[in-house]
Amino acid sequence: MAAKKYGYIEGYPDGTFQPNRCVNRAEAMKIAVNVLIGTGNLDSSGGPVMYDDKIVADITIQDWYGPYARLLFKNRLVGTNHTRAAGTIAGTTMINFFPGESMTRKEVAEMLYRIDKVLAARE
Repeated sequence: MAAKKYGYIEGYPDGTFQPNRCVNRAEAMKIAVNVLIGTGNLDSSGGPVMYDDKIVADITIQDWYGPYARLLFKNRLVGTNHTRAAGTIAGTTMINFFPGESMTRKEVAEMLYRIDKVLAARE
């Protein structure tokens, strides 16, 4: 209830919370950004979501989680081991992040560790 009160998490559009449901990668990105960084600096402008020089093919900035993904990928707060190759387009490598899949505990721990390192460096 405290996480809801502080705006870190939300329920589903139908008004339910579904506490026993697993968190998928898109939801985990949003929760991590909301708790550790906040939502003030989210970039929802056009253009593809990129990880370094690679296009994240299965996430667009128009997706509800697109701005969260862009922030995490732009700042290298999600490791490349969380992605898989998806081919090339016009000479640019594409990768998939699979935002609808569940994150492993290892992936969540690594993402939080990377975010914590960035925040510690800012202090």
